[in-house]
Amino acid sequence: MAGSFFRKLASMNIRTLHSAIALYVVFMATNVFAGPSTIEKSEAVIGRLAPNYRLMNQEGRFVALHSLKGKYLLISFIYTECPGPCIAITQSVANLFKQMDPKIAERTQGLTITIDNVTDSSEKLKEYGLEFTDNFDSWIFARTDDETLPRLAADLGFYFEQKEKGWFEHMNRLTLLGPDMRLLAHFYGTDYDPVAVEGAIRDSLEGRTVKNRLKDTLDYALVFCSEYDPVSGTYKIDYKFLFVIIFQDLIALATAAYFLRHRISRMFSWIFKGRTESGS
Repeated sequence: MAGSFFRKLASMNIRTLHSAIALYVVFMATNVFAGPSTIEKSEAVIGRLAPNYRLMNQEGRFVALHSLKGKYLLISFIYTECPGPCIAITQSVANLFKQMDPKIAERTQGLTITIDNVTDSSEKLKEYGLEFTDNFDSWIFARTDDETLPRLAADLGFYFEQKEKGWFEHMNRLTLLGPDMRLLAHFYGTDYDPVAVEGAIRDSLEGRTVKNRLKDTLDYALVFCSEYDPVSGTYKIDYKFLFVIIFQDLIALATAAYFLRHRISRMFSWIFKGRTESGS
């Protein structure tokens, strides 16, 4: 009877903990900037086939997105006048190509698309691209038109918004497409782990489900935590946003600790009791 009672009690505690965590997730989703809903839209496209779109590359030649089939495609969105995150994103992609297994890199194509069709001509994209690569065969820098860009971004689950002339608010994200143009994973932030990206490609090559998630609070914060400072003309860390996320994580930990306090107390009592008995 006693054993049955404690099993039921433990089950109730676990269910209560799950409810608390669910409430925390809802709280987080409704209180942090536009991030969670935007990330939900971003993650919702995983598994879909990317539609075919016509792009114009850094040489001024049209390229169909589906003409890149057959290789794994790493897609990033930037604009050349971006004073901060975009440079970090593009440099990180360059580092990926240098650090990945050469056999994996050979099967991978880079595609960087501007979100500023007004300013970023093909010539300007080429000049920008040359700062990071001298091989446009394996890494294309492209633009679209004003009608295509929002549809392409929506199909890839990418958020951006022009706030004023020359300044865009946007996600910091890299997207992996498979050789069949199926969206496999997103990598958030501005610094992409070669092991994680290469691992996702290997998973796909070996027939395993590609799994990727925001690794920790910092990754989550870096999706949106940079904000534009019009005085200095640069991006800076939004520490208020970062604080909110850390604070909410602490709430979740405190909630879990509260509902498991009796179990934790019993565990420590058992540990110390065992040590006392062994030492006597």
